[in-house]
Amino acid sequence: MARSDAPNHMGWLIDPDEELIFVYRSDRTIAVFDRPQDKLPVPDFATALEFTVCQIFSWL
Repeated sequence: MARSDAPNHMGWLIDPDEELIFVYRSDRTIAVFDRPQDKLPVPDFATALEFTVCQIFSWL
């Protein structure tokens, strides 16, 4: 059970060969983003930022 005062941790694993982005959350859920227009989730402290799958792969 997560504590309400626990930090919101999140990590991205970027697979450039398959053009997939796996998002791992602190509650142990995993989401896969593979469509160019998909907006990626960001941590609470970065809510002003917005990234799409297409943007991430255009930088690689």
